[in-house]
Amino acid sequence: MKIKLIEAVNGYEVLRTWRSNRLSPSMGFALSRVAKSLERVLESYQEERLKLLNLHGIPPKTMPGEYTFETPEKQAEFVKGMKELINSEVELEAISPISVKAFDAGCAGFSPSIEEMATLAWLFTENEK
Repeated sequence: MKIKLIEAVNGYEVLRTWRSNRLSPSMGFALSRVAKSLERVLESYQEERLKLLNLHGIPPKTMPGEYTFETPEKQAEFVKGMKELINSEVELEAISPISVKAFDAGCAGFSPSIEEMATLAWLFTENEK
């Protein structure tokens, strides 16, 4: 399954908040596979983000993670690179869309928000499987 990197980043955050919810074993297994695939994508994203920071920014001397930019142009180049990165497509290995009906059946007593479902829209299908 191909999705944009920004969808993977946002989707992982939603799944992370769902970890403590009760799900059926099959739905829990399916969503844990999705989360693992997203974790691999996020590791790659962090590496690429760090490369962009090191290319355009000045590494922090005191506060870890607080990069500065020599010029506004360097910062603009970093922002441009990040926009390209987060809008790039990534492949989620061994992931298939989940039927909304199967999700509903596997999540008795758990009601995700509209915002959460919209964030994970790429993961769901109305077709029964």
